[in-house]
Amino acid sequence: MAVPKSDFSIDDFIAFPVWREDPESELYWPLDDLSIGIDGVEDLYFRGVMEASSGHRFDGIISGLGDVAITIHNAGSLYTFNVNFIDWNEAMVDKMVRDDPRLSDGIPLKLFPVQFWSKIEMEPFLEFQGVFDPTAQSRAGTNG
Repeated sequence: MAVPKSDFSIDDFIAFPVWREDPESELYWPLDDLSIGIDGVEDLYFRGVMEASSGHRFDGIISGLGDVAITIHNAGSLYTFNVNFIDWNEAMVDKMVRDDPRLSDGIPLKLFPVQFWSKIEMEPFLEFQGVFDPTAQSRAGTNG
């Protein structure tokens, strides 16, 4: 039987590729059935594969359709990026490289834009893909 969690790891997404956040309890539930009645995709999290502009590949988590937030798994840690927090995103990239110096060897990490693909492999969910680029979002909202 599936057990809700207050936080999740990449291993949780290997076991269950789709999770739903319950805003009332603030718990995450593995989702293997769409018959429970989902209000919207924004409360769903999907297992995914991310590819940085530099070609580095990572396992990760796609929040909703990936237009607002993604999470990258690397070297045993999770790094979350959000289009609404540009300074945070820069700090997370720096932290990723500090935590895993291999990311600065050879081809240095250039994260954005990140291409992503869902890795659900479970009916009735459809696979999807997209591009996450908070730098484009920030430029679009500036004057001059």
